[in-house]
Amino acid sequence: MANTAIHYQEPTKLLYSVSDAARMLSCSRSTVYSFIKAGQILAVYPTSKARVSATSLIRFVELKEREARENRAVLSQGAK
Repeated sequence: MANTAIHYQEPTKLLYSVSDAARMLSCSRSTVYSFIKAGQILAVYPTSKARVSATSLIRFVELKEREARENRAVLSQGAK
C-alpha cells in the first residue's frame, strides 16, 4: 500500500485567533466555537481570548478526513 501520509509545512505561528482558525477551516467563528465547546478543537487562553494551536487544527482536519474515509467505506460496503 502506498504511503498516503500528508507532510505538513511547519506552521509560521503556533496559536491562531478563532477568526483565523475559521478562515483556515472555511467556516464561521461560531462554528469554530461549537467545535471548541464539543471538544473537537482544543482552545487555550493565554489571554482572555481563545486561541487555537496549529497542532489542534491539523489534528482536527486529520480526524475529519479519517471520519470521511470510514463513512465512505461503510457506504460502499452497504451498496454491495
